[in-house]
Amino acid sequence: MTSYAYALALAILCLPCGVAAQQLEVRDVTPPNMTRVFRSVTPITPARQSMRTFSDVHVSSDGSLFTEGIHLTLYAADLPNRRKICAAASGARWPCGNMAFVALYNLVHNRSVGCSFHDEANRIVVCNLDGIDISAWLLQAGWAELSDGTKEKIYVDAAASATARKSGVWAETPPIK
Repeated sequence: MTSYAYALALAILCLPCGVAAQQLEVRDVTPPNMTRVFRSVTPITPARQSMRTFSDVHVSSDGSLFTEGIHLTLYAADLPNRRKICAAASGARWPCGNMAFVALYNLVHNRSVGCSFHDEANRIVVCNLDGIDISAWLLQAGWAELSDGTKEKIYVDAAASATARKSGVWAETPPIK
């Protein structure tokens, strides 16, 4: 049982008896010079029709998904160009475009994802991995910008959250040292 599941079970069991559950200490085991990638505790999944499962998904250099001989563009999320360099207030420069690509690559590479077509003619899709909307995750983590014309609250809020928290490409300092 994971520490999160244990803490949740402990909290649920202790609620009726009025005993406050203690927060378990979590040790950070991220290796040096690595960026931590967080997943939302609650899945971000808008209701979509007719999901199609794509297996063995790869990430193309432009940030689109490539599977079964077709390129799929994620709805609502535009990854920055892989060559984009971000500059911190201190003057430090870091490859934020490549880091955004790596975040998406680490999330989906060689895995199966469920996608529904938002615009089938242009192969624009909303994809989910383990119940998590990939576009919303990228926006929330700050590794993508909101696509022009996107008005769905889930995506607008995710992008605003990343900007406010200054995460991903919006960070004021490089995420690695």
